[in-house]
Amino acid sequence: MPRPSPRPFVVLEHDHPHLHWDLLLDQGLDLRAWRLAEFPVPGAVIAAEPLPPHRRMYLDYEGPVSGGRGAVRRLIAGDWIPVADPVEPDSFCAELRSNALACRLTIAPAEKPGQARFEPL
Repeated sequence: MPRPSPRPFVVLEHDHPHLHWDLLLDQGLDLRAWRLAEFPVPGAVIAAEPLPPHRRMYLDYEGPVSGGRGAVRRLIAGDWIPVADPVEPDSFCAELRSNALACRLTIAPAEKPGQARFEPL
């Protein structure tokens, strides 16, 4: 079976309502999003809260967020591909590749606040 085509992802530093990092993965029409409690690095296990889908403009955008919701700054940009066999049921699994981060990402459970594991590739 052919491997899926890579799609873009970004990690944004976001200062509202408190400092956190937004992990945004391109799904075509919008971005799948999680709020991370810490900056992602290989080997980390980080609290991850699912967020509503984000607009694709955030793949490239840096600056103030409308509605007085602080500002964002892009720290990591790269590509991701889905992983067919997640480690846990109901989890989200992908490979992330960029100059700053190369890892297997597992977030479980996908619909509730959970943990994001960034396993080195």
